[in-house]
Amino acid sequence: MEDCALVHVGAAISTIDEEEAKKTFYILMQFNELHELEDNDSD
Repeated sequence: MEDCALVHVGAAISTIDEEEAKKTFYILMQFNELHELEDNDSD
């Protein structure tokens, strides 16, 4: 299992394990904060 880095404004603020990364990703998706990571091929 690999560690993940939690990054904000281009700076890593901590390393987290895979389970915590999944939880954080899910929460951010709920707030629609990851829209910049979506595929923009429809432009």
